[in-house]
Amino acid sequence: MGPHGSGVQPEEFESLLLPTFKFMLDFLFITSPTNARNPHPPYYFLYLSAYLREKGLRVKIVDVKGGDRPHELEVHYSTISQELRCNPSRFVGLAAFHSDYPAIMRLGGIVKLNQPDTTLLVGNAHSTISPQDFIFKESNFDVAVLGEGEETCYDLWCWYDKPVTKRLDEVAGIAYMSYVLKEPEYVKTKKRRVMDMGDLPSPSYDLVDMDYYLYPQKLIIRRIYTSMVCIFAGRGCPFDCDFCAANNVWQANEGKACRLRPVGNVINEIVQLKEFYSIDFFYLFDDMFGMSKKWMNGWFEWKSKTETYSSRKSIVEIPYATQTRADICSEEMIRGLKATGCIQLDIGVESGSQQLLDQVNKGITLDQIRHVFSWCKKYKLRSFATMLLNLPGETSKDLESTHQFLKEIKPSAGVIFGVTTPYPGTKIYEDQFKPKLTTDEYHLLIGNRLNPLERFRLSDHKLDLEVIWDRWNREFKATPMFERMWAAKPYQSQYWQAVLRSERCSQYVKCWGKDLVKTFLLWWIHKLGMYRLLKRIQYRRRKNE
Repeated sequence: MGPHGSGVQPEEFESLLLPTFKFMLDFLFITSPTNARNPHPPYYFLYLSAYLREKGLRVKIVDVKGGDRPHELEVHYSTISQELRCNPSRFVGLAAFHSDYPAIMRLGGIVKLNQPDTTLLVGNAHSTISPQDFIFKESNFDVAVLGEGEETCYDLWCWYDKPVTKRLDEVAGIAYMSYVLKEPEYVKTKKRRVMDMGDLPSPSYDLVDMDYYLYPQKLIIRRIYTSMVCIFAGRGCPFDCDFCAANNVWQANEGKACRLRPVGNVINEIVQLKEFYSIDFFYLFDDMFGMSKKWMNGWFEWKSKTETYSSRKSIVEIPYATQTRADICSEEMIRGLKATGCIQLDIGVESGSQQLLDQVNKGITLDQIRHVFSWCKKYKLRSFATMLLNLPGETSKDLESTHQFLKEIKPSAGVIFGVTTPYPGTKIYEDQFKPKLTTDEYHLLIGNRLNPLERFRLSDHKLDLEVIWDRWNREFKATPMFERMWAAKPYQSQYWQAVLRSERCSQYVKCWGKDLVKTFLLWWIHKLGMYRLLKRIQYRRRKNE
């Protein structure tokens, strides 16, 4: 129970949030145990921590790693409880997505059990889109942070430090329950103006186990093992695709939602990552990469400089990958990416049906997509396509068009297929998903496969999407590593040079060895005709869950 569920008089609420013991920390951020296997660091907490530390505050991140089976999750919850007992903090912050809701609510109870006097915050996409899922009478959560959290968290600390001169309702970008009146009242303060991206320091990578996150994996630069991190060169998205909630999240702040960090700021972060953590690759993970021609020219200029930034290697020698939209891509941009060490470009294709693309407000054309993939082929840049099945109104004819279109553009690094899920905050959810999800049903959003419940099927056809998903993934997957993966590939030299320079050569060798064994076993499974049988059993089990 939070302070507002403890039976105190309403006028005593704010005084309860004042310290009753000596705090060791100003902010303690905790990742959800359900993300224990996440290969990405909690970037949202890394940025928050860096900003708050720059202000002189004491910050710690509890980032549990390991398995996500039920008994392993219990171990993670116990670890978090121990950390809470050992690190009393003025504020404890959690990050919530709709699919994490049950875990976050349980975590909120654990926080209040171990630190009843702390102020419990919740942020990220879920609290921004649906703050009242967390802020209600007798909730464990005290404040929901809406939109960007750096300046909001610092303002909350200032309110906490000087409650006489600053009122809680003067803190922009939050939601909370007010107990000033006799009846509890839900309060949502005014929008906070977006921050200047030049004021954003490099993330506090030292607060998490970077050895874990830098172990080579092939989930980002597709199909090849890399020791790498994601770099965010900006924030926001100017587009409004019906299947995406990003625009809704960014609009929680007032002002220009789409902003870019200064190029020098991004370069400095990469330099620090190379010097302190010896990264071999990086991925520019922006929704709008390539939107600003001026910024891109600056990036190409900085990235191609030859002066040495560290005692050993120049930044120009670090290969990278990125993602963009087909309608903002040009041949000049592709040429510049290739010249500055980019080895892969991911494109959100979504569908090979122009009608479907128009229906979901994607804002691109099939011809634009064709041009991008042809330019990638021309300049020998790996291309990767992301696709969506189960789009609203999708027909069997649309699926056939998509199948033929993928065979036409031939993404050299492969294709990944997702299943359109109606997440709260998306236009699809608001307009086409009925009945709406209750908080007890948010767990149904977990995973990227089609939920067997009929209300999650958005397509017009009744084809088995599991079968299509499985067949297409096998058909369009990039050639396995030990089946000509490196033969005559244009990125071969850049990749191997980076790996041979790496301090993690032995880890790469272990990964390749596991792949060799896996490839050998899969070959025999296919040879014996067992693959389809195993997939059928797996599908039936999932359907019966």
